[in-house]
Amino acid sequence: MPLAGARIAVIGGGIGGLATAAFASRSGARVTVFEKSPGTDGAGIQISSNGSRLLGRLGAEVGQDPPSFSATTLTVRTHRSGQRLAQLALARSADAPYLLLRRSDLIAFLSRSAQMHGAVLVPGCSATPERRDGRFCLRAGRDEPKDFDIIIAADGRRSKSREHVLGSGENNDFVSDQRVWRALVPFEAVPAAFRGDLEAGPCLFAGPGCHVVAYALPGGDTVNLVAVVRNGRRITGNADPGGLGAAFPGWCPDIVSLLDLIPASDAGDLHRHSPLPNWSRDNLVLLGDAAHPMMPHLAQGASAALEDAWTLVELFSRISSVENAARTYERLRKPRTARLQRASEASGRLYQLASPPLRLAFQFGLAAVSRLAPFALRWWYGWIHDHDAAAVLRRR
Repeated sequence: MPLAGARIAVIGGGIGGLATAAFASRSGARVTVFEKSPGTDGAGIQISSNGSRLLGRLGAEVGQDPPSFSATTLTVRTHRSGQRLAQLALARSADAPYLLLRRSDLIAFLSRSAQMHGAVLVPGCSATPERRDGRFCLRAGRDEPKDFDIIIAADGRRSKSREHVLGSGENNDFVSDQRVWRALVPFEAVPAAFRGDLEAGPCLFAGPGCHVVAYALPGGDTVNLVAVVRNGRRITGNADPGGLGAAFPGWCPDIVSLLDLIPASDAGDLHRHSPLPNWSRDNLVLLGDAAHPMMPHLAQGASAALEDAWTLVELFSRISSVENAARTYERLRKPRTARLQRASEASGRLYQLASPPLRLAFQFGLAAVSRLAPFALRWWYGWIHDHDAAAVLRRR
């Protein structure tokens, strides 16, 4: 359908929802974004090349708008000695860098981009799809339901819209055996042994039942820390109240001091998700985490949502039927996002190998490949980072 003048409602003002609004409003659509809980903190986020090239289509300027740090390498270190195992080159082109930035800065950029072309943002407003006469309308707050040509549900992992697509009995959300801790810490508090790595990009510390990711944020004075622990509930009563370090005896002292910067009480469960059977019904379409929530171990949630947003808007502008465009969107996107979901879970298991022989084999192999055939490591992640959503659409 021609998007010029089309009435589009977006439920959710996160990365996927705002990116959809920005792309659609640029095509002339009349877009309204409903966000129940606006606002976000300064926590870090990673946008790999597959996502950053789409931000470029919205006018993003590397390093400036949104403020970001272009990472060049990912460093992997062992848990016991802190020894560097491998370094992986992250980006191969200046127009598609690997970005480290604050989520709040990215949200602000996408909001400006959407509003610049006429999108209307409605903060603090809950919106719910309602089915009437074979299509969905939208009830916002206490208002009467309104008709829209397209309703895009980008309301996250806990999507309330999903049941309207799948049916109320469907549930693909399972609490995993992993917990996650997050913290923002001063760069100068990071052990000196790791600072050089952080000046180049993310650093991954891999050990039995746990892995830690650290990366510097724009400005270089703050580091985003994430610790993922299998069977993490054991820590609640055992960790030092000041930090996580006491729960990891036998780990490298520098890594323990890094873990001590993360408050032990500040934890959340990670959830597992199987691929959904379908993402749309009539004029209601799921996007981002509402369609394919995934573990964070490959840092692909935000970039996958950007891919969804660009692909869906392009298809709506090229295919006259909303339902046919939505089905094509599913056909193009579901194989990739299902693979990302599986690969994210597998990566977490690989980082946290508990068996000493398997862990040593993994570490030896990774170090050898990094030293003798670094191109192979690039291939390992290449299918993720080198993905070009525009090229996929040209081949459809």
